[in-house]
Amino acid sequence: MQKWQIELYSTPSWLLQTLLMVAAASAVILFLARETRFGREFAYILRLCLTPKSAVKVLLLITAMITLLLTEVRLNVLSTFMSKGLYDSMQDLNASAFLDVCSDERGRGVGTGV
Repeated sequence: MQKWQIELYSTPSWLLQTLLMVAAASAVILFLARETRFGREFAYILRLCLTPKSAVKVLLLITAMITLLLTEVRLNVLSTFMSKGLYDSMQDLNASAFLDVCSDERGRGVGTGV
């Protein structure tokens, strides 16, 4: 099993960990920005526009958008690792490594028809 395949299984925990880090960093930035003139004016405008009920919906929507963005980044990186493995095995003329990258976790090759 290739490294990218192993990393694919740890994607949900990576997503949760990264989402929590993004939330913590955002909270710190918002806390520090609140002390600036811009931060106070922005908070004032938000208080006028958002009710507590709509604020929950907005936060859930922002969280969903960030989660989808992180998912896209993670899958793009894993796809890049997989493609690198394919191209490296083709350049090295290593057919067994190429088939290992192309096969699924049960060892069946892409072109075997099984």
